[in-house]
Amino acid sequence: MNRLRRPGVCPHDLEDPAGGVGPWEGRAVLALWTAAALLAGWRAGRRRDA
Repeated sequence: MNRLRRPGVCPHDLEDPAGGVGPWEGRAVLALWTAAALLAGWRAGRRRDA
């Protein structure tokens, strides 16, 4: 972790800009995880109430 704290080295400079997800893809991934969590909670609630 100390190598990230050197002066003149930004942690964002160490990332590969071409190899990650962009902002819209990141939001889509977030939406999918949120939908999966809500669906799992809904199913658990239905099973518990039954």
